[in-house]
Amino acid sequence: MQEIDARDASSPLHVLRAHRALRAMQPGEMLKVRTASAQTLAEFQALAKYVVGYELVSQEQSGDEVVHVLRRRR
Repeated sequence: MQEIDARDASSPLHVLRAHRALRAMQPGEMLKVRTASAQTLAEFQALAKYVVGYELVSQEQSGDEVVHVLRRRR
């Protein structure tokens, strides 16, 4: 699983980094993105909803850190 630490990135750079990484991945591969804002929960939900081929597998918030796991479907 590839991982991106985007805790220092401002909106929407963390979503753009994830989108760029997912486009380079093969179908079935997963990506873990670490962010530092609860606002990113909705942003990654929207990414998975509106970009065909991405699946939001999980989102977990622990203190200030939010971890998003996405899968490239096709």
